[in-house]
Amino acid sequence: MHTALSCRTLLWREFLSITRNPADVAGRCLIFCWLAIFVGLIYYNLPNTVDSLRSRLNVLFVEPVILLLLPYVYMSLYTADKQYYIADSSAKLYHPSAYYIAKQMAVMPFAILNVLLFSFTLYGLAGLRHNGAAVGMNGLMSVLIYLIAAQVGLGGG
Repeated sequence: MHTALSCRTLLWREFLSITRNPADVAGRCLIFCWLAIFVGLIYYNLPNTVDSLRSRLNVLFVEPVILLLLPYVYMSLYTADKQYYIADSSAKLYHPSAYYIAKQMAVMPFAILNVLLFSFTLYGLAGLRHNGAAVGMNGLMSVLIYLIAAQVGLGGG
């Protein structure tokens, strides 16, 4: 019961922190946008021929690689809270898992939005299949790759 209450309180604190700093949210969004545009322009409007198969495979390789590295964009959120976390943790105000869960839940909607923005921009610029199911599957796979990378990169450290 105590962990659930502290998690809810920490979640509220994290949402307040995020909403009070919209420039930070916009900056992270711009990083995802610029990176998608940069990579998308490299592979812009690939023809639908056998000769472009290698380039299409390159897009499908580069996208997950970038998504595996992008969780580190959110690492500054953890380092910025370090002094508060250490003070709260040493006073035993809450369990570290409550802090981690609250932080992840607060950041998750913005991270998923950024990943979808990145994925759909890159997908559209590269001119991959225009089938709605393929676009949706690419978005879903991108989100799953990113979420796994975020848990391994941030949770394992």
